[in-house]
Amino acid sequence: LWGFRAEPQSIEAEAMPGRSTRTLPASTVSVAKPSAATEVCAATDPAENMEAAFDRIVGYYNTRDHESLVALLGDGTVSDNSLVPGESGHYADIQKWIEAATRQNDVVVLEGVGVGDVFSLYVKRRNDDLRDAGIDELSVVFDVSASDSCSQRILSHDEISSPDACRYSALVESVVGGCADSFAPRMGHVSIWTGDELLILGGSSGTTGTVPRLPSLAWSPETDRWRQIATLPDGFLVDRRSSARWLEDRAILVGTSSESGVRVLSYWPSSDSWTTSDRLPGQRYGPGAVAISDEHVVIVGGGNKDPRDDAWEFNLDSATWRQLPDPGIRPVEDMSGLWTGTEMIFAGGYAHLSRSPDVAWNPATQAWRELPASPMSQLTGAEMIWTGEVAVMVGGNNGPAHESQLQVYNPQLDTWALSAPLPIPAVEHLIADWSGSELVLWGGHGTYSNGGVSSLGASYDPTGDVWSVLPPAPLSGRCYHSGTWTTHGLVVFGGLERCGQPNVLARGDAWLLSPELDSWSRLER
Repeated sequence: LWGFRAEPQSIEAEAMPGRSTRTLPASTVSVAKPSAATEVCAATDPAENMEAAFDRIVGYYNTRDHESLVALLGDGTVSDNSLVPGESGHYADIQKWIEAATRQNDVVVLEGVGVGDVFSLYVKRRNDDLRDAGIDELSVVFDVSASDSCSQRILSHDEISSPDACRYSALVESVVGGCADSFAPRMGHVSIWTGDELLILGGSSGTTGTVPRLPSLAWSPETDRWRQIATLPDGFLVDRRSSARWLEDRAILVGTSSESGVRVLSYWPSSDSWTTSDRLPGQRYGPGAVAISDEHVVIVGGGNKDPRDDAWEFNLDSATWRQLPDPGIRPVEDMSGLWTGTEMIFAGGYAHLSRSPDVAWNPATQAWRELPASPMSQLTGAEMIWTGEVAVMVGGNNGPAHESQLQVYNPQLDTWALSAPLPIPAVEHLIADWSGSELVLWGGHGTYSNGGVSSLGASYDPTGDVWSVLPPAPLSGRCYHSGTWTTHGLVVFGGLERCGQPNVLARGDAWLLSPELDSWSRLER
């Protein structure tokens, strides 16, 4: 993280998704004033010079050099309610915003930077007015872009505060979400069924650059009671169903932290406590595809914007990592993985315009095998669900469109097949789980369609290749929600009503779809 201070210092950054990691000695942070805003990208493409401009941005902000920062970035407007809570919070240009921040004696910390036609500075703000309102910090994003004439402009949008996002929503009318719901707003979490209880683990309160310590929850359908359990270790992000599994006495998750890297996390209900593994060797942002057996966690490929072609295994008994033999794939990100009981299957993902083979790892024989090519190449954002007989790829996109069919892999026949077309619009970031007889899926986000969220669901019988549409849901459409099958039906928890947008709080509600798949009911805390 970059710490903004006026005195000289070494500046170190851990990358945000899609952003490079680098260390800048203090001597490289120049405060020389440019002669004009166009100096940064004088004779070359603006996108190629954005990274060079960043060094100057750091220096100018640290020294409150308004004139040089305006010359570099232009005079774009800035909105930040942390400076004037209860008022508009809108500033005509960046200079006025910096002057206001100086008067407030703000502490400003930059979390990351992206390089490209538009890059973003992720800033956390703290000041006395916010503390008086019960808000420790507010995340703000500055989007900096270069025009065709090579001048640069900056716009900002507020994000969600921590630790209590609903305090900030009371100050800013534009924030939407679930502050009136039964639970704290939550998105991007995982849910696990233990056989007795439903666990809600991790997640954030909304579209924030921080990872707040949201309390973990457990629900017992027998008593219809919720209870708070030990919070996920500080700073870890966990997502995707394939990265979490219930074993006999613990929940296993693969988590990512900018400071701690990729680690295997274990939650022990008997002691209501967490343990963490050593860090996955090597530097990577995300863990790639994950499959979890009773004895091992296997990770293949790279994470988001961090393509890899290697594979690693974590032994749950010895708590040790080892690199597996070469799986024979190209560098790939966003693959999906699962454990069949015999093999760990890895499929899909984006291999940068090349097709990466789908593969399977057999722990007993310690060997990889290449699977037949799946029908849909370059599929990202999908999930694989194991039914006990076949692996089903649900959701995802191939870049220009969402897939309107499921991909079904039969390990016994070593063949892929496509399902009948979906009876509902195709989306991604939906939830899906196996009920014991049907695959039940609901919600999602249509990135490549109308850009909206879905409140529709369907069930699928792979044996007869038959679809059924679920009854209309009384809850709003969602993405980044969770959905897990329990003995009492499918439980849908939280999620976003507006996807791909800043300044949005998650919902904090829970809903139960009956085992007969014919009615919905709301779960109250």
